[in-house]
Amino acid sequence: ENGIATLVAALASSVASDAQARAQADAFLAAASTQNGTAFALLRIAADDGLDMGVRQSASIYFKNMCAKSWAAREHLPTAWVMSASDKANARGAALDAIARTPAKVRSQLVEAVRVMVHHDFPEQWPEVASQVLQGLEEANAAHPERLCGTVLVLHALCRKYEFKHSSERADIEQVIAVVFPKLLSVLKALIAYGTPNEALEELKKTICKTYWSATYLHVGPSLQQEDTYREWMSAFHTVITTPVHIEGISDPTDKMELRHWPWWKTKKWALHIVNRQFTRYGNLKHAQSDSKELAAMYRKSYATQFLQCYVELLSSLTTGMAMPNRVVNLAVTHLSSALSVTLTYKVLHPHLDDIAMRVMFPLVCFGAEDKELWEDDPNEYVRKSQDFMEDMYSPRMAALNYLSESCKTGSRMKENLPKILAAMVQILNKAAAFPPGTALDPQLASEVDGALLVITNLSEILAAHPMYKHQLESMLVSYVIPSFSSPHGHVRAKAVSCAAKFCEIEFENPQNFFSLFSCVVNAMKDPELPVRVEAVVGLAAFVHAADDVSQLKPILPQLLNEFFQLMNEVDSEDVVFTLETITEKFGEEIAPYALGMTQNLVAAFWKVIEESESKDDEDYGALACCGCLRAMATILESISSLPHMYPDLEAAVFPILQKMIGEQGYDVFEEILEILSYLTYFTPVVTPRMWELWPLMIKTMDDWALQYFENLLIPLDNYISRGTERFLTPGTPYVEDTYNICKKVLEGDYPEPDCLSAPKLMECVMTNCRGRVDVVIEPYINIALARLATAENSYFRDLLMMTFAHALHYN
Repeated sequence: ENGIATLVAALASSVASDAQARAQADAFLAAASTQNGTAFALLRIAADDGLDMGVRQSASIYFKNMCAKSWAAREHLPTAWVMSASDKANARGAALDAIARTPAKVRSQLVEAVRVMVHHDFPEQWPEVASQVLQGLEEANAAHPERLCGTVLVLHALCRKYEFKHSSERADIEQVIAVVFPKLLSVLKALIAYGTPNEALEELKKTICKTYWSATYLHVGPSLQQEDTYREWMSAFHTVITTPVHIEGISDPTDKMELRHWPWWKTKKWALHIVNRQFTRYGNLKHAQSDSKELAAMYRKSYATQFLQCYVELLSSLTTGMAMPNRVVNLAVTHLSSALSVTLTYKVLHPHLDDIAMRVMFPLVCFGAEDKELWEDDPNEYVRKSQDFMEDMYSPRMAALNYLSESCKTGSRMKENLPKILAAMVQILNKAAAFPPGTALDPQLASEVDGALLVITNLSEILAAHPMYKHQLESMLVSYVIPSFSSPHGHVRAKAVSCAAKFCEIEFENPQNFFSLFSCVVNAMKDPELPVRVEAVVGLAAFVHAADDVSQLKPILPQLLNEFFQLMNEVDSEDVVFTLETITEKFGEEIAPYALGMTQNLVAAFWKVIEESESKDDEDYGALACCGCLRAMATILESISSLPHMYPDLEAAVFPILQKMIGEQGYDVFEEILEILSYLTYFTPVVTPRMWELWPLMIKTMDDWALQYFENLLIPLDNYISRGTERFLTPGTPYVEDTYNICKKVLEGDYPEPDCLSAPKLMECVMTNCRGRVDVVIEPYINIALARLATAENSYFRDLLMMTFAHALHYN
C-alpha cells in the first residue's frame, strides 16, 4: 500500500504546475515502469473511484503504455524489460472488472491495454476471458450501462483480433461467439425495447453494433449463420436503421458536425456498416464463397430487398430537409450503388430511379452552403479537401457521383438512365446559357450548373465510348463549358476547368476548339480564386499530355512557370509538381533555359514540406509532395542530359537534399534520391569532389538498413567507379575495401537470393574498370563468390557468381 501511495503522489506531481516537481515525478515513473508490481498497482489506482480523476486518468495512460512496451518481448529490442508472468496474471484477473467500473476517460485507455493483452495472451494464457465477459453481461443491468459497455468493449477487443482472419484461423473466437453472442443479442433487444432515450444506453447499443461488425467482417460463423439467430440480429439492425433519431438535447439539429458525434446517429452508422457488408458478401449469389451459398440465398430471399427499401426511405428524408451526418449519407448511397448491379435489388429500385437521381443524388453533387463557406473562408483547406482521396471515400458527393455513374453503366441501365440524366443536366445548362455571358446567376442555379458540369465530367468515360454521345461532346464543350470559364462564380469556373481537362483527349473535328479550351485553362491559372488556379494547373497537365503541338505555350512558358512557383508557395499540392513534370517531359531540352530556376524552386518547395513535417512531428506528412518534388527534379535532369555543362549548377542546388536524405531520414524517398544521384554521377562532365562526399554516406546507409535497395544503389556506385576511377583508386581511401565489405556482408548473410544479385555485379564493375590495379581484392572477391556458389540455387545467381571467376581471369 505504501508503494501505491507513492505512485499516486508521483502521478499527481506529473501534472503539477511546478516544472521541477514534474521532472522528478516523470523520472520516478519512468524508473518504476520497469519494475514488477507497477503495472498492477497502476491498474488498481485507475479503478479506484475514491481517487482524483486526473490521477486515475494518468494511471490508466501509464498502464496502457506499460502494456504496449513491456507485455511481451519485442524482436527489434530483445534486451528490453518484460513484465513478469505474475504481474500479467494479476492484470488479466482485474482488467475486466476495472473496465466495467471506470468512467469513459479512464476506460478508453484500459481498453487499449486489454487489446494488447488479448493480442498476445488469448487464448493460450487467457482462456477464461470469454467466461469473464459472459459473467459481466449477465451481472450488469440497464441501471449500470457503463458496466455493460465496458464488458462489451472487452468482447470487441477479442473480436478485433480475428477481424481479418480466414475462417480456418477463427476456431477460438467462434467458440467465444457461440457462448457469448446469444446474451449480447438479448442485451441489444432489451436496449431497443427500452423506451426512454438514454445517452449511455445508446453508447452501449453502438458498441454492440461495432462488436458484431468486427465478429462478422470476413466471415459469419456457424452459430451466427443459424436461421433464427441471423433473423433476430438482422431484425435488430433493421429496427436501429428505421427508428427515428432522438434529437432532444442537441443544440442544432442541422449542424452536421454536431450530428456526427450524436450517439443515436453513430449507432445508426454502425448498423449501416453491417448491412452494407452483408450485402457486399451475400447480396450477389455469384460472388458468395462456396461455404456461404446457403447464407447468401437466405439473405437474398429474406433481407436484401427489405433493407434496400428502408435505405431508400432514409435517403428520401433528405428531400424534406432532414440533416444527416455525411458518413451516414455516404454509407446509404454506397449501398444503393451496390444494389444497382444486382438484378433482384435493381428491380426494387427501378420505380424510384428518376426520383433518386434528381431529388436525392443531384442535390448532393451540387455546390452547397458548406462548400461556399469553406471556399470563401479557407480556400487552402478547400483545395486540400478536394484533393484528399480519404475525404472522397467518406464524402456524400463522391458516393452520389458513383451512384449516377453506376446507374448509367452497361446494357439496360445505360439505355434507361443515361439519356434521362443527360437531358436533366443539359436543361440546367440551357437555363444558364439563356443569360448573357458573365451574368451573375441566382445562387441556386449557379449551384445546379456546378453540379451539372460535375456530373458530365464524372460520366466522361461512358460518354466518350458511347456510339451516339461521343460525337456530341465537342459541341457540348463549345456551347456550355467554354462560356462557363467567364462565369462570375468561381466554383463554376473551377468545374469548367476540370470538365475541359476530362474531355481534352476526344477527337476534335475542329482543332481550334481544342486550342480554345487549352487557352481558357491557361488563362485560368491567373484566376483571382485560388481553387480555380489549382484546378487549372491540374487541367493543364491533361492538355499538355494530349497536345501534339505545344509550340503555342513556348512564348508564355516563363510566365507559366512563374505562376507555378507562386502556386507552390501558396499550397502544398502534388498536382502542381506533377504538371511541372509533364511540361518538362513534353518540352525536353527546350526546358533548358528554365531548368536551374525550376530546380531551385523545387528544392525550396521540398525543404518547406520537410520543415512543416518536422514542426508537426509527423513523419508521413507531405511524403507524397516530397516524392513529387524529387521526381520533377529527376525529370529535369533527364530532359537536359545532352547538355552536361548545365549539371554543375543543378548539382549545387540539389546537393544539400542528397546529403541529408542519403540516410534514415530519406527512407520514404530513397528511390527518388538514388535516381537523382544516378543522373548527377552519369551525365555530369566529371564526378565532383563534392559528390564523392556522398560515397561514405551511401556505404553507411547500406550497412545500416538499405541493402534492400542494392539494385538501385548499384547504378550510382557503378558511375562513381567507372567515371571517377582515379579517385576511386586513390591510395589511402577506403573505396575499394568498401565494395568488398558490402559484397561480403550480402553474400555471407542470410538474404534472399534475388536481393544478392547486385553483389557479383558490383565486383564485376570493379574488376572491369580497374584492371591490373586492385590485386588486393581479387582473391577475396573469388573466395566469397565461390563460397556462396556452393549454396546458391537460383540459376541466374549461380551464373553471376561463376562470372565473377571469369572476370577475375580476364582481369589477370
